[in-house]
This record gives sequence, structure tokens and C-alpha cells, in this order.
Amino acid sequence: MGLVDGGVWANNPVALAVVEAITLLGWPARSLHVLSLGCVNEIYMLDEAPGAGSLALDLARLFINGQTHGALGMAKLLTGHEYEREALYRVCPNVPKNLFRLDDTMKIGRLKGLGASSARENRPRLEPVFFNHPVEPFLPIYSLQGRKP
Repeated sequence: MGLVDGGVWANNPVALAVVEAITLLGWPARSLHVLSLGCVNEIYMLDEAPGAGSLALDLARLFINGQTHGALGMAKLLTGHEYEREALYRVCPNVPKNLFRLDDTMKIGRLKGLGASSARENRPRLEPVFFNHPVEPFLPIYSLQGRKP
């Protein structure tokens, strides 16, 4: 059996989180409020007549974006978001294509500023839902006691 990293098949794990909350934890779907944080959302367009090289690079983005949108859609359906209530809160700032690269440490300051700006912008809608009341302590559903290293 082969193993695949979660970043490949579940780049955006929001649907998995909702399914686990409902099935494993037994939380009612209509009581969930989900905060989904993304890194950045690259804005790009596919060329009208792309060459094989440029198309290959954009196909990876296309698959990742497709999985992200699919996961968000599933989470919305499961929680009744948009039809019955607001349940899913997504924070993921838009940036131009190729502005940031995984191996480019020179732009960490810009990313930090983008994060702070995004937090300020989203605080008014997130604070009443997530940050104005005490939370229940986390209790894992599985114990690691008795497991051998």
C-alpha cells in the first residue's frame, strides 16, 4: 500500500475536520462554527493558448485550488452554511501569482505584514464568534497511554 501526504489529497482539510467533528466527536452539524485559515490565494489566469511548460505549472495550482474549493463546498453543505446560517469562516488573503515562493525567505516580513493586515480586517466578524467566550478544555478522544514507542 502506498502512502500519500495529506497536503496532496487534502491540501485544505476543512471538510475532513467537519466530518470528524460530526462523526467521531458527535457534535451536531448545525452547532459547528469553523475557522478555516489559508496561507495565500494566488490570483492567476490560464493563458488562452498555453504552451506545455506553462500549462504544467498551472495545472498543479489548478488541482490544489480545485481540492480547496471542493473541501470548502463540502464543509458548507454539512454545516448548513449560507442556506441556514453562517458556519464557515474562511480567511485566506489574495495575492498575485508568483508573489511568494516556498523557498524565498526574503519576503517573510511581507508575509508577516499580510497576516497582520488580514487579522485586522477579519477581526470584527471573527471576534464575536470565536474570541469572546471561554472555550472548553481539549480532551483527546484517543489516549496514548499504554502505547509502545
